[in-house]
Amino acid sequence: MSTKRPKPELSAHFIREKRILKAADTAKYNARLKEIDLPDDYAVYGYEPSKGGIPAAYWVCKQSVGKCPECHTRYLENAIASVSESKLTHYCRVEIPHEGRKPTYEIHPATLYLRRIRWLCYNCYSKQKTYNARMQDDSKLVDKEDKKLTLQVKEHLGQQAMHMEINTLAEIFDISPHTVDKCFDKAVDKYDKERDWYNISTLGLYTITLNVQGQQADCCLCANVDTEKLIEFFLYEDTKAAEAFLSKLKNKQNIQRVFTSIDSAAFDFAKTNFPIETIMVDRLNVRKRLLNGLETVKKGNDDSKNYPLLRRNWTLLDNDDEAIPTNSKDYILLKKVLDAFPRIGVAYWLKEAGMDIYRKLAGQCKLVNDWILSDKHNILPYEQLQQCMTQAKEPLVRFAEQYNGVDRSRYGKAILAAEKPLMNCAKSNEKSKSARWSRAASFKKIRARVLYGAAMMANYFAAQEPNEKSHEEYAIHKEMYFTTVDRITTAKINTPAVETDVAPEIYLHNF
Repeated sequence: MSTKRPKPELSAHFIREKRILKAADTAKYNARLKEIDLPDDYAVYGYEPSKGGIPAAYWVCKQSVGKCPECHTRYLENAIASVSESKLTHYCRVEIPHEGRKPTYEIHPATLYLRRIRWLCYNCYSKQKTYNARMQDDSKLVDKEDKKLTLQVKEHLGQQAMHMEINTLAEIFDISPHTVDKCFDKAVDKYDKERDWYNISTLGLYTITLNVQGQQADCCLCANVDTEKLIEFFLYEDTKAAEAFLSKLKNKQNIQRVFTSIDSAAFDFAKTNFPIETIMVDRLNVRKRLLNGLETVKKGNDDSKNYPLLRRNWTLLDNDDEAIPTNSKDYILLKKVLDAFPRIGVAYWLKEAGMDIYRKLAGQCKLVNDWILSDKHNILPYEQLQQCMTQAKEPLVRFAEQYNGVDRSRYGKAILAAEKPLMNCAKSNEKSKSARWSRAASFKKIRARVLYGAAMMANYFAAQEPNEKSHEEYAIHKEMYFTTVDRITTAKINTPAVETDVAPEIYLHNF
């Protein structure tokens, strides 16, 4: 940012005048106030637009008369010892008009020239023979740590760093990346403190594997199943983060059900921290592994003369809905494919036997036992699933029985679909040229971008609320009785991210 001071004569004139600026001094620039988000008792008395790479400049002043911090007596308007000026980095909001719809806004750096008054206290002088000269209170605009940036621009930088590169922001505002890092940390801490952890009846814990600093890391994606919100994201290996997550669940006694993915990381975490009778293994991860086993066997058949037949009818095999009726035309095509590819046929029937755990109306315990004991024919994904099923058999059966016939496809797809953007977020973070390269710092940024950055963008560009749940889910979670009618159903599309005052929440279907 340029160090050139525009309009020096304007600054000199108003610094010479030892008085409170009145409405007549600022009326011309009242419309500029909405551009720079100043506290209520500040006004603009001068303006110069951006030109030649130099940011727009605003001359601002405080119009209220404060109180002495020693005796709490209001200053007299003529009790001014001196007037000075401070240069601050700020931002301005530039309106972009659109024909036929509401305008949008762009944020650009700006310079504030803050007129500051040093006050004398006559009450202190009459009692203590000292004027206790003090500078005006600008604590709503700047803090004691860094008097070169406004509080508002720090908040803006912290929010933008959740979905923009730190170095890019530092370059735009002509400040150090370390300064943006500090703003980012403060914003994350603020949002973390504002999270609502009460009244979680059904908690979801799902494992997603990401590449963090070149190493594979198992992460726990935590969801409020009833409201379909993403509530937390942490590394299993980070015991402090796991403990912090559990401590925030202040009313753990309200958690009546804990859904987990079938892997040992999520299941063991749940088993260690929650009563075993509340834990259920969600079917979404079991179904995914059943389909992955079939996909694994499919690979390597590209050079077969019958491969066009397999490719043309693959959707018949890669089916996780209802079983294909034996008297249908599709079943005839299916048999033709399986006869041409015997090993794929073995994998297909194993997949179907696993799907029957959730399709059939009774006998879930026997179906699970039969699948565990069946020959896996050296198909690695099925052998791994067998081990997971063995250790979590009772929670697996409990879910299959209680949610038999319940349509949870939207929620399941939302959880599984979250994996790709999370991996993309981790990948983009690896390419970042941020000054912070530690593994912990990298994951902190990934977490913030997932919980807050992605939430801001999803809530900005899409409707926040999911559609209403199925009647079956209402019946099972009858104590919740929430409806989407009582909550906001549309996002503030024309409200920029900088105006986010509370921790944003992300609904899984928007992620």
